[in-house]
Amino acid sequence: MKDSGVSYEELSAKVDDLLKLVTDEDKKKTIDEYGPSCRRIYGDRLKQGNHEHTLEEYFQTHLSWLTNTQKDELKQMKK
Repeated sequence: MKDSGVSYEELSAKVDDLLKLVTDEDKKKTIDEYGPSCRRIYGDRLKQGNHEHTLEEYFQTHLSWLTNTQKDELKQMKK
């Protein structure tokens, strides 16, 4: 679902629906105990993964030491 572009809210709602189907009391306790922390961690991790960087950005920062010829070669390789 995540790879299909579903939003965090939709994914969270689907998880809630599935967790409501759990009938085992021990598992429900585990869900109640760890659920909020897992949601927070997943939400933070999801935010971290939304960074889209371009090759041009990397040329200005991490790859600034390359010559223009080397940069052109990388651009050609990317195509």
